[in-house]
Amino acid sequence: MLDLETAPEQQALCLLRSEKGVARATWAIQRIEGLCMLVAEERGGRFAVTDFVCADREAPREIERHDETAMLNLVADHLDPSELRTTLVTYNGRRHDLPILRRRAFVNSLSHRPAFQPYPPFDHEDAMLNLGPDPMGMAVPLIQAAGGLGIPVMHRFPTQAAFAATPRMRKCQVDVLATFLLHLQTLSARSGNPDIFDNGWEAVCTFLGRIGAKGDHLLQFIRMQERRLAALLASPTTQPARSDARSDDPGRSCFASPHDRPSAPFRRRPRPTSDDGDAGNGK
Repeated sequence: MLDLETAPEQQALCLLRSEKGVARATWAIQRIEGLCMLVAEERGGRFAVTDFVCADREAPREIERHDETAMLNLVADHLDPSELRTTLVTYNGRRHDLPILRRRAFVNSLSHRPAFQPYPPFDHEDAMLNLGPDPMGMAVPLIQAAGGLGIPVMHRFPTQAAFAATPRMRKCQVDVLATFLLHLQTLSARSGNPDIFDNGWEAVCTFLGRIGAKGDHLLQFIRMQERRLAALLASPTTQPARSDARSDDPGRSCFASPHDRPSAPFRRRPRPTSDDGDAGNGK
C-alpha cells in the first residue's frame, strides 16, 4: 500500500505565473513531500502486516528526514523485482501516485529503476477504481469511501504525541491504512468471504500494538475494531417466527395465542333513511 503527499513545485509555479498569470496546481507540477507504505504478506489466505514505512521532508529530530530522492529510492526498494509476487495498492494511484512517481524519478535521475519503468514489475490495484464512479460520474473521495464502511479516516485530533510529526505525515498514515482496509473489503466481496476483511483488520491492530503506536490517529483503528467486535458479540440472534397454523385446517388461526390476533375492523352502522318506516319519523 502506498500513499503520497505532494505540493506544487515552486519553480514550476513561478514559470506558469509568468506565462498565464494564475497557475493551476495539477499533478504535472507536483513534487513529493511525504509518503507512507504499508507492507503486508498473504499467508494461507490471511494477511500479516510486516512493515510500516514513513518519510517526510519536515520530520522532527527523532525521525530521519528524507529528501525526494531518498523517498523515491524507498519506494523502488520495495517495488523492484523480487522472488515474491508484488502488488501495489493505491487510492487514485492511476491518475495521481504513479504519474507523479515516474515524473519525479526522471527529475531526480532515477528513471533507470525498474519500479519507475513504463511497464513496472508489479501488479497495480487502484482501490478507487474498484469502487466505480458515483451516479454523477464523479470520483469518490477516500474519506467517503472508507467512512461509509466504518473505517476511521480522522487525522486531526486536539492532542497528539510528539513523535506524530507533521499533520501531513499523520494524514498519510491514516490514508494508507484506510486504503489497505478498502482493498480487503474488495477482496472479501470478490471471494464472498467476509473473514478476509475481519482478519486483515485484526492484523493491522496486532501490528500497531507490536510497534507501540501511541498517536490517536493510529489508535482509532484499534478502538474501532474493538467496537465492531463488541457490536457483533452483542447482536441478538434471529428467532424463528412461531406459527401454529395447519395447512389442512384453513379455519385455524395462524397466531400463536388469541392475544396475538388483531381485533376486528370497526364497521360503521348504516345511517337510517326515510324508507326505513318509523326511523324516518324520528321515533
